Amino acid sequence: MVTEYENVNDYYDTQLKRDRLEILLPFDSFTFYEGEIDVVINLAAQVGVRYSLENPHAYIDSNILGFMIVFEACRH
Repeated sequence: MVTEYENVNDYYDTQLKRDRLEILLPFDSFTFYEGEIDVVINLAAQVGVRYSLENPHAYIDSNILGFMIVFEACRH
């Protein structure tokens, strides 16, 4: 599943953006929302508490590093 949030600003040609969206919109696994994002809530996390004790680095990579990437995307 892919979800795109886009304010469709004029940083580059908005018609080009809309033309590309028309290619993707027919796919059931693609959802598009136009507008500004006010709030981001990250509910994603790797499950399995026991495995986190065996392999804590996998949890750091998945949960903390993954969230930092989302956070950085929001900042930019």
